[in-house]
Amino acid sequence: MSQLAARIRVIHRRLGCLSTVTRPDLAAKSWWRRHPDKLVQTRSANGSRSLASRMRSRLIRSWTLIFRLMSVRKSRRDEAGSMSEGVVTGVLSGLVTAGLIALFTFVSRDQLAELVTRRYPTCDAPRGLTEVPRELVHPDGEALSSPDYSPTNATDGYLGSTWIPPLRPESFDAHQALYYNSVDRNTLTLRFDRSVDVALVCVNNGAAISGTIYQNWGKARTVSVWTRHDSDAQVTTLRVQPTEALQVPQQVARDLGQVQQLSITLLDSYAGLRVETYDPQSCGFEADYTDLPDGEQAKSRYTDGCFRAPIPRAGLSEVTVFTRDD
Repeated sequence: MSQLAARIRVIHRRLGCLSTVTRPDLAAKSWWRRHPDKLVQTRSANGSRSLASRMRSRLIRSWTLIFRLMSVRKSRRDEAGSMSEGVVTGVLSGLVTAGLIALFTFVSRDQLAELVTRRYPTCDAPRGLTEVPRELVHPDGEALSSPDYSPTNATDGYLGSTWIPPLRPESFDAHQALYYNSVDRNTLTLRFDRSVDVALVCVNNGAAISGTIYQNWGKARTVSVWTRHDSDAQVTTLRVQPTEALQVPQQVARDLGQVQQLSITLLDSYAGLRVETYDPQSCGFEADYTDLPDGEQAKSRYTDGCFRAPIPRAGLSEVTVFTRDD
């Protein structure tokens, strides 16, 4: 449509110029000389308009009328289009607003959180997932010493036991757990009795027994999880948790698919911290216990306290594997 309008404008200008120029001016134009039989003199000798002049005027008026009609039609179409677009935009905005109001009115915060976590389950809220039974999981790997830091500690369900892989001798002087540069020595392999659709793998990092011990011991930093080859591994940097959240698990892998085994490799670690403690045994003194009404005993507090140097041992206290609900 725009090309047609442009051509009409050109014709309009061409025909309009013929009604305003004189015969000498016409004769000077090259296109007039090439077409002497197309147009005649604008006016005859007695002053009346020639047939060609009258036809030209009628043609000019016709093209002008067509051009104006096209302009009016285009402006009306643009107005109608903008109006329809405004109506559609208003309707959509109203629907979205009404949907959000209904969502926050009739759905509680807990219900909304459950909808989100079912779509994206996490280690502390694994909704829609089921933990793989521990009797189906068989851990294997090397350890710093056995049974103190055995691989089975990572799947026994007790956060007080920790799997720690072999460490290089210099790590005991560097106050940091230095793993061997060998995948075989610092890898924990979990084998399943049957194929499992692994949706989420979570770990508890470090000695997650108490705040003091958690800070005092080293902790794993970079973890690699892989199924068949370490080239397709998912690598995660673990966080050092605050003491009030030391037992909160962290995600290390997601959506591994149907597998019969997976491997977890510790690549480096965080150093432990020098901490102050009031535990008499940690300070090298014999502990006194007080009997409680329920038959339990409470360890007496060492009032003087002491400082413990960082312990250069780092591993995983628990590994949990989740599968999707059937």
